[in-house]
Amino acid sequence: TYEIRGDVEDAISRMKPWTMEDGSTGFSGWARMGQPLVEFSVVEVASPVLGEKAPRRVMADFTVHLNVRPAVKAEWENLRKHDVLFLVSVRPSNTSPQH
Repeated sequence: TYEIRGDVEDAISRMKPWTMEDGSTGFSGWARMGQPLVEFSVVEVASPVLGEKAPRRVMADFTVHLNVRPAVKAEWENLRKHDVLFLVSVRPSNTSPQH
């Protein structure tokens, strides 16, 4: 929905992404529930339901470093099995950090 899109856009703009010299993405800001991934791997891709093209489910493992305030870290640590997270790929056009 529009509200989810707005929340995702807000988190990305707060993180202030930029392209580093080696082509990787850096972040000069932060967002409470927006964290760059350290590691990511797809664990399972289930077959689509009959008549559908999209997988029934996709499961993945990921790692983030939670070098944040204790209250924010507690929110991340309270995520549970059926909580919905959005994995977003960012390709910034900025080639220098924003302050």
